Amino acid sequence: MKFKDIKGLTDKEVEVSRKSYGDNSLPPIAIESFFDKLKENFEDPIIHILLVALVFTGILAFLGYADWLEAIGIAVAVFLATVVSTFSEYKNESSFRALQEQASRVQNNVFRNGNLTKIFASEIVKGDYVLLQAGDKIPADGKLMFGELSVIQASLTGEHDPVRKYVPPKKDYVPNDSSDFLDEFLCFRGSVVDDGEGVLLVDTVGTKTYYGKLHDAMREGEERESPLKVKLSDLADNISTFGYIGATSIAVSFFIQTICYGPRLLFRENHDLRLICKLASCFTRCCNSSNFGCYRDRCCCARRSSNDDCYCSLFEHEKAAEG
Repeated sequence: MKFKDIKGLTDKEVEVSRKSYGDNSLPPIAIESFFDKLKENFEDPIIHILLVALVFTGILAFLGYADWLEAIGIAVAVFLATVVSTFSEYKNESSFRALQEQASRVQNNVFRNGNLTKIFASEIVKGDYVLLQAGDKIPADGKLMFGELSVIQASLTGEHDPVRKYVPPKKDYVPNDSSDFLDEFLCFRGSVVDDGEGVLLVDTVGTKTYYGKLHDAMREGEERESPLKVKLSDLADNISTFGYIGATSIAVSFFIQTICYGPRLLFRENHDLRLICKLASCFTRCCNSSNFGCYRDRCCCARRSSNDDCYCSLFEHEKAAEG
């Protein structure tokens, strides 16, 4: 074996290192349960508006003043905006977590007890010697002790061009900046070996690696909203406020109109918008101030003359005119 002089850590040294510096595992990203996500989606102000509209439409449909299809349409919209979207989000997050767990089960060749053995990347500790070859994913931050590598640091820098890594000129080499990706003597977790062969001495593991810090930052970023999301939330709150005011105003005016004019006037067959406008005008002008105003069936109607009959529909007016 080319690196037969490397003995690596003993089992006892591994335990001491793990207790002192921790292992190389990363905490999994927490995923909300399906019902927690569903509850969160129901807290959307737009959903609140739709639910209020659904209740009012259902009541009116039950009383015979509206079509059941309108209530069904609103219910379908609420279902699509909550249950279906929640299921899609939950499925995507579950798949992402499964991929993360699969990535954490990657094995590396590590020198232990004088032998080269394969262990999971999460079991690597500070002080381990890891054999790296083309195609391997670097499991932790450290210095190259033997060999020479060409690595791709795209997961850290976004650059896909290979970077050369060499053995430091001094064995006790200490970098000025431990997060300097351009340092040709440092290797970072998450990088992929493009070419070459070498042995990495692990200096940093777990969440203390640069990749681990990015991982924690992403977890915190999920809880902290971005400025754009905050502005969009404020805009949605303003829109919902106007929606609540508008919906309340429409509902109040509708019920006042129903009480004033009577349900027979508003929902009688053969009545159209012209009739409602005409009779509404009659209510305000004729019934209180003109001899041509009259009441029939608790509705405000109109006469063509002071001695004429009381007509309460456009059809009756047209029929009388023809006669």
